[in-house]
Amino acid sequence: MFLGRQFIGGFNPHTKQWTGYICPKSDRYFVRKGIFNPHVDSHCIGII
Repeated sequence: MFLGRQFIGGFNPHTKQWTGYICPKSDRYFVRKGIFNPHVDSHCIGII
């Protein structure tokens, strides 16, 4: 768990990367790829 939040799908524990995750911001959702940063992206939810 990152900061007590639940994440689903898309996380590769070997590379420490998400295949994608949704970041809610201003009523919009952004799909980001790459290394998950719990300090910057703690509000994001991982997706497949």
